Amino acid sequence: MEALLETLLLLAREEELAAPAEPVLVNEVVSNQLDTLRFLAERGCNQTQLAEEAELRIRVPRKVLEIVLSNLIRNALTYTQKGCVTVTVTANSVRVSDTGMGMSQEELQNAFEPFFRAEPSRTVTKGHGLGLSIVRRLSRQFGWTVLTASQPNEGTSVELQFPASQLQG
Repeated sequence: MEALLETLLLLAREEELAAPAEPVLVNEVVSNQLDTLRFLAERGCNQTQLAEEAELRIRVPRKVLEIVLSNLIRNALTYTQKGCVTVTVTANSVRVSDTGMGMSQEELQNAFEPFFRAEPSRTVTKGHGLGLSIVRRLSRQFGWTVLTASQPNEGTSVELQFPASQLQG
C-alpha cells in the first residue's frame, strides 16, 4: 500500500518526472529491486535471476524506473509459485519473464487496464489491480514500448524497450 501511495503522489507531482542530468544505470536498479522483493521470491519458493547482456544507462527519473520495474517484478513473483523469474537487461531493453501461471490472450489484452484482475479462481494474492496500469501510463509518458507474451500454465514475459533518445552510451 505504501508503494502504491508513493506512486500516486509521484504521478501527481509532474515536476519530479523531468529527465535527470545524469543517466541511470538500469542494471543497478534491477539488482536493487530484486533484493528489495526477495521476500516475495522466498514466499513463493521462487528463484530469481539477473541476466546482464549489456550495461544499460538511460536518461529518465530513477524513481520512475524503480516504480515500473518494481511493479513488473512484483507481478512476476506474485503469480509464480516454485518457479523462476528472470530479468534480462539488454543494450536497449529490460525483460521480466516468469514461469508462472500465465494468462490467456483475453486476459493479456486487459491486464494493463486499471483494476483488472485475472480470473478470480486463479488469484493467489489480494491486490488493487493498478500495478500494470501504472506501468502502461509511465511507459507511454516516457515513450517506452511495452511488449508482452503469455501462455497459460507456462508464464509471462513483459519487455520494456527504451527509445534511442534516452540511451546513454
